[in-house]
Parts: sequence; C-alpha cells; structure tokens
Amino acid sequence: MAEDSLYQLLWNGLSTLTGALFGSEEERKDPAIFALSPPLLREIFDLLSPIDQICLFLSCVKFYREFEFAVNYDEFSFPRLLHTNTQPSANPENVPRNQLLVRLEDSRWAFCSACVNLHRRKEFTPRSALKISPFKRRCMPNAGIVDLCPCASVTYRDCLHIAKYLRETSRGNPVRKPRARLRQVFGLLDLEGQRFWVHRCFALGDANTKVDLSYGLILGDRPSLGIADGPLTLSMLARYTIHCNPLAPVADKPVFCCPHQDLLDHIRSGEQWRYLPCGVRIFGPRSESDSPSESVTMLVVRPLGNGGWPAGIGWH
Repeated sequence: MAEDSLYQLLWNGLSTLTGALFGSEEERKDPAIFALSPPLLREIFDLLSPIDQICLFLSCVKFYREFEFAVNYDEFSFPRLLHTNTQPSANPENVPRNQLLVRLEDSRWAFCSACVNLHRRKEFTPRSALKISPFKRRCMPNAGIVDLCPCASVTYRDCLHIAKYLRETSRGNPVRKPRARLRQVFGLLDLEGQRFWVHRCFALGDANTKVDLSYGLILGDRPSLGIADGPLTLSMLARYTIHCNPLAPVADKPVFCCPHQDLLDHIRSGEQWRYLPCGVRIFGPRSESDSPSESVTMLVVRPLGNGGWPAGIGWH
C-alpha cells in the first residue's frame, strides 16, 4: 500500500513537472504558420532574403521538405578560388556564406573564418579564440583552405579525415563514408594493397595552353619522393602535363602547384627539379612529344600535413 502511494506521488510529481515545462496536451498547438496553405507559404518564402530562406528551410522537417527545391544557391557553396579565379574577399563579413554560418551559430557550434565552416566550440585552439569577432575567428593558428585543383579545395580537418580513412581502410577496419563534398570529387583506387584518393581534371592557362592534371592523395612515408615525415603524413602526388601551342607565346596566366610556385615560371627557368621552402618538390619538366614546346610533364609532391594537431605552419 505504501509502495502504491509512493508510486502515485511520484507519478503526480512528474506530471506536474512535465506540464510546467511543456504545457498540457490541450495547450500544445502547432505554430500558426503550419496551418497556411503550401501556395501561401511559397509566396512568403519568395519574399525572404536568400539567407532567411535557408534559415526557414532548416527550421523544421516540414519546411525542409517543402522548400528543398529552392536552396541550391552557388553563393553559399564551399569556396573554390581556383575554380572561380578569384581572390579571398577583403571583407569577409560581406560574403553570403559567412553571413549564413554566423547566423547558424549556437551554444555548440561556432564559425571559423579560416575554414569558412562551422566547428564544435570545444575544437577551437585556443579556446580564447571564441571571444574574437566571428569574421576574424580561426579554429587554430594555421587554419585555412588549400586549393588542390579547380575542382577541389580542402581544409586541414578534411586532410585529417582523409588520412584517417586511408589508415583505417588499409587495416581493414570499418570506417564511416568519406564526406559528401569529398566523395563528389575524389575516387578511391586500390593499388598493390594500398588505397589512394585520386582525381583528374583539366584547366586552361589561356586559349593556347591546357593543363592536364592527375593526382592522388597518399598516406605515409615515401623516401624515394622525399616524403619522410611519419606514417600519418598525407601528401599530394600530382602529374601536370602542360600542352602549349608552339606557334603562340607562353601563357601569361599562372599555373600554380602551390601558393608559391608558378609551373610556367619553373619551365622558363630551365631547372630540372626544385625543392621549395614549403616542402613542395618539383621534378621535371620532361618532354612528352617530338617538339619540346608542345607538351611537357612535371611531377609535383606536395605535403598536406603530418596528422598532428593543431596544424603546422607548412601544411598549406
């Protein structure tokens, strides 16, 4: 009997607490906006700014399904500066993607202006960075974005993700799928018991110059290529084939293999190899045809971090 009384008392207490926190069943009603017809909702949606449209789209499952067709805005996509042939904005607070991500900040997530993305607040190093203006805040001192080619740009966190994926899959361990943004660009290649992330694309220096780029992201030391920074080192091994019209002047538009080196300048120098302070190694050029001015190939090895945290100064 005493147990029944205690049980009833506890039940009544929980019911009272639940009602105080969430209201009774009669009091809980859907927001009035849910009662609007789909045509009227779309009219309201069309009157909102693009940022407000995305915020409404993300607010609940109902609006996510209703407006999924209308949120494919290129201005909010991850930046690829080689693809758009632009420089980083001098006023990051005016960039639509940055404005949106700052709007989406909450107690768990914060905006990083260097990665142009949201990170968990506990991942910022040092934690005092969270006190800085969002448009100047960096998740770590050497954070940033690296443009590997016109199709692919990565952050240091992406490189850690790729390194972990290659390491775990090579051991036969189960691992989550690569991030969607990376899966859209890279393919996976198994070669001699090792797994690589590979990509191939084309770029134009100008109307008379075409660049054929093939590269793979590899994990671990490769002493023959000068890679000896440890088993967690991620490197880009790239083959650049530059096709030029022999009757036209060499392109003025640079072909960068890293932020510091234009491959066309390297060709003009006549050098057969170059080791840059950032760790990039260039081998070649080597002629690919009877006429050396028509097609030359260079092998480039570019380090993308040794797996440590935070990122070292040389990773990008």
